[in-house]
Amino acid sequence: TDELKFRAMDAIRQFSMTAQRADSYIDSLLETEKPAGKPNLGRFLAGLDQSLAGFRMSGIPAISERKETDSQIVVTITIPKLQ
Repeated sequence: TDELKFRAMDAIRQFSMTAQRADSYIDSLLETEKPAGKPNLGRFLAGLDQSLAGFRMSGIPAISERKETDSQIVVTITIPKLQ
């Protein structure tokens, strides 16, 4: 829909997303348009990346590390204490 396109363009511009991050974000928006079913892990991880990008844009140097095993995805977020 047009609303979805405008939402994507605003977020991409606001957070100065890279092409790869913009693709992930657009994929997550398209997933929300699908009928509800089992939770979408890709959408969750894209949203997490989006939030971290927002933190960085606001001056909070958040860092994330993602490790995948056969049975789980481990995401570690590090945010230094600001003095």
